Amino acid sequence: MVDATFARRLAGADAPARARDAAAGPADAGAAVAQAGRRWPWRTGASHDLLLSAQLQADALHTTACHPAQFAAWCAQHRGQACRLWLGAELLHTLALDPALPLGDDAALRAYAAPLLRHYHGEAARAWPLAAWHAGGGLRGVVALHGADLAALQATARTAGVRLLSVGPWWRAALAQAAQALPAALGDQHLLIVEGTQLHHLHWQAGTLQQLQQRRLAEARWSALADWWTASAPAGTPAAVAGHGLANVSSHTTAGLTALAGLNQVVPSAVTTRLATARTGDPQPDFLRPDRAVPPLAWAAAATALAVLAASGWDGANGWQQRADAVQHLAAAQARWPVTAPATAGPAVTEQANAATAATAAGPRTAPPDGAEAAERQRLAYPWPLVWQAAEAATVPGVTWLGLSHQAGQTLALEGRASTADAALAATGALRQLPGWQRVLLGRLDRGNSPGQTALDFSLSAWPAWLAPTGTAGARP
Repeated sequence: MVDATFARRLAGADAPARARDAAAGPADAGAAVAQAGRRWPWRTGASHDLLLSAQLQADALHTTACHPAQFAAWCAQHRGQACRLWLGAELLHTLALDPALPLGDDAALRAYAAPLLRHYHGEAARAWPLAAWHAGGGLRGVVALHGADLAALQATARTAGVRLLSVGPWWRAALAQAAQALPAALGDQHLLIVEGTQLHHLHWQAGTLQQLQQRRLAEARWSALADWWTASAPAGTPAAVAGHGLANVSSHTTAGLTALAGLNQVVPSAVTTRLATARTGDPQPDFLRPDRAVPPLAWAAAATALAVLAASGWDGANGWQQRADAVQHLAAAQARWPVTAPATAGPAVTEQANAATAATAAGPRTAPPDGAEAAERQRLAYPWPLVWQAAEAATVPGVTWLGLSHQAGQTLALEGRASTADAALAATGALRQLPGWQRVLLGRLDRGNSPGQTALDFSLSAWPAWLAPTGTAGARP
């Protein structure tokens, strides 16, 4: 029993009316709920499954099925509720397309099927709504609604406050229900979904749907179905039969056919009509969802990609911040210890280096630098570019440099390999001619320890001229 006061508040009455209704009996509660359903549709009712079939009587109006002409009356009886609308096979054309066709999405399927339907059914097919379907293994196709006006059905439901959850072929609901009774075998499986004289034949092979065809029986009788199956399939081929509206159904297997429950009912029961959980890979066309939904795996892949991008962005931001910190630290060090290192090699290299060292040492300071500061100043003032250029500038034909070793204030050591002894001597002379180096000496010169080696390994040493004692900067051996 619904409380009258709550019902009237739900209907939106004013305060005096709520007081009067609170004193009234529960007889007014039903009217209040109905008024609330008109004000706020879809909030007060449950959902229903309804079969819309033109094979029923024109005045047929049941809870689970009705003739298209009675759809408005059904909606009026279920105002404020939700509905899954299932369409009878006589209102539809089911078309299966070749899996080899290059049709990537639902829009391509509909674009390919529309001219075919106009070719076989005339210009009237141009206005037919199309719902694409896909099955595991590549089989796909479309369902065309020719026996009812989809826009009119939606308008009728909207006017009555009925929410359409989905609009699809009834064979989809029957397939989901019958799948629970089908054996999970890897061999051939045949399922016949009967709706009076309308028939859909589904064939699985190795668990993959290979065929979906729409056919018509001579009459809605079990014997007519057995005759059709005998003519269409090899003798003794087993098949399960689901659906409704078939007369004289045999309880025994006939011509390989086994009837499932409810086949002889004119109107499907609520249990038969209600959509069960569909198997993965079964076709699920829906006229209210013309485009194929994005698979859950695609959403998972997109989420993973976004997570990777976020992590990469975070690492990039950290790296950029570290670079900015390093640049700031370098700028602070250069501001604290200003130096001028020689930029190019030339006759004045030694004088520039010595002048920078002397100016730094003789400049005004409030306090002598500590050991760390002095070492940093010395490291920044050292002319390292001249060291790196030594091996490059002293390269001559037939010489390959293998190593360079040098520490501030010590001798430069170069290791190389020469094709001949003359090439090694030429490299020594080339380094000797470079400004900034003195006492360039050729050390080891041999063929090494590698078997069959013809080239000569050699080493040479050179003393930086800017560190030489006064008066020897330009001396050469």
